[in-house]
Amino acid sequence: MPFYTNHNEQEDPFRIITHAIIKKKLPHALLFTGSEGIGKSFYAKQLAMICNCSDIQTGNNDLNIFPCYECRSCRKIQSKNHPDVLYVEPTGMNILIDQVRSIRSMLQMRPFEAKTRVIIINHAEKMNSEAANALLKILEEPPNQTLLILIAPDKEDLLETITSRCQQIRFWPIPSHELMETLIQKYRLSIDTAHAIAELAEGSLTEAEIYCTPKQLKERQWLIQELYHIKDWSYGHLLAISKKIANHKDSLPLYLCIINSWLRDLIFYQYCPEKLINKDYIPFIHNYKKLSSKQFLLQIDAVQLCQKQMLRANRNLVVEVMLMRIYQLNQ
Repeated sequence: MPFYTNHNEQEDPFRIITHAIIKKKLPHALLFTGSEGIGKSFYAKQLAMICNCSDIQTGNNDLNIFPCYECRSCRKIQSKNHPDVLYVEPTGMNILIDQVRSIRSMLQMRPFEAKTRVIIINHAEKMNSEAANALLKILEEPPNQTLLILIAPDKEDLLETITSRCQQIRFWPIPSHELMETLIQKYRLSIDTAHAIAELAEGSLTEAEIYCTPKQLKERQWLIQELYHIKDWSYGHLLAISKKIANHKDSLPLYLCIINSWLRDLIFYQYCPEKLINKDYIPFIHNYKKLSSKQFLLQIDAVQLCQKQMLRANRNLVVEVMLMRIYQLNQ
């Protein structure tokens, strides 16, 4: 399964790290950066297995090495039961100094059974100032047999004194065609549906898998069908749809992405239909009431305004205003 991409092969994270392992020059601290859902946490665990696997597997060339997944160490790391592989996550909104102090206490002892002890700090950008300064002390005097992996969206989210002591590995969104292949194989989706979800997910496997749940597949179908018939809505129906969308707080960003992609496709169908996102709904798009590009763009503006306001304003109100605007422009 692909979990990174980069058009510059020299910056391919897999090659950088495996080359360092083979040359026995793996740094004591790595910083994995990139958007959510593109494999940073997955590869951090993979790297912990590679560093401790008793039966490393090799691929087609010397730079392709993989854990065996079967040895005692690999199994423990996969189940998160290895005593020398520690996962640090935010407690509430932040990673706190007590969590970093626990790491420091652990590092004062020799590893129980690992060849390389691995500390994985997820959402490292959420360390408060006290925790960040405590971690800096660890990085200034890195212990032997230990690898620290920090995971964050961007290095600018961390103190420069921390990032300067880590080797940054940048992860990139998964290409649409690779994500499609994964979705088709794993979820038995049609090519067109897999294409739509891969485009909506924007290179994030985590986001794509949310779209692939039976509930979300049905919700996407329901929403597009409702949008197709929007010109026939009554005001009461508009309020009902608005309430249903707004009440699904966790799914609201997905709903808005679907609405945005639907309106985008209605424009693109007139000029470059080969670039549609929702190709599994081409009959709906083809038969939809023809409006001017300006009218569709005004509807997209309404969606984007809703996306900006939904976190700081009344959700029911901003969704209702958005749908009312789309409805009015279809009359």
